[in-house]
Formats: sequence, structure tokens, C-alpha cells
Amino acid sequence: MHELQFMTNLVRMVEEVCEKESRITPSVITLQVASDSHLAQHTVDDLQTMFDFVARATLAKGARLVITTKTVKAICLTCRTKITCQHETLLCPNCGSGEIDRDETPEVLLKNIKYTESSS
Repeated sequence: MHELQFMTNLVRMVEEVCEKESRITPSVITLQVASDSHLAQHTVDDLQTMFDFVARATLAKGARLVITTKTVKAICLTCRTKITCQHETLLCPNCGSGEIDRDETPEVLLKNIKYTESSS
């Protein structure tokens, strides 16, 4: 399951940031997900559940995910139709060509981490 691997890597990244700073705990993690990403197919609740499972024994335990979607645009190189990409967008909806030039939008971007100070 790719989503579980992604969440595992996300928790590792958040922990690395937390370990560099003393006495901080992540409270809100904001992600930007591309509209054609496989993650965009999942609800925020589903992704939060996976995150909670992976983060259960880490510094990231209890953090809330905020997920925004970035619309990915493309153009068909055959008929020049402008396309809004979704996960299933493989062919031009106008002419059926597979020659689609997508934006350079990353699949997922870690936009922000909000912290609360730990009392230690």
C-alpha cells in the first residue's frame, strides 16, 4: 500500500524536524496534494487514520493533517485542448491522444508544520 509507505516517510520527516528543535510537538501538518495524485482519491479521514496508525508511538502522535488539493493543468499536444487532470487522466478527453503535457506540480508537498511547545 503506497499510502502507508508515504505516511511512514512523512512521520519520519516530521520527527527529524522535531528532533532538531527541543521541546516541540507537531500539532498540525499541512500537505498540498496534486489533483492527479493517487492520494487525492482518499478522504482526509482515511489519510488521517493511516497517519495516526503510523505515528502512534512517535513525536507526531496526535498531530492533525490538513490537506489541500492543487489542481494540475495539462495541454494535449495533439489537439491543444486544455485539461484539468484527475488521477484517471491518461488520455485527452477531446481526441483520445496520450500526448499530454502536464504541469510540473509535485505529487505531494509538505507545506507547513505547526508546533506546540512540550513541557519538559
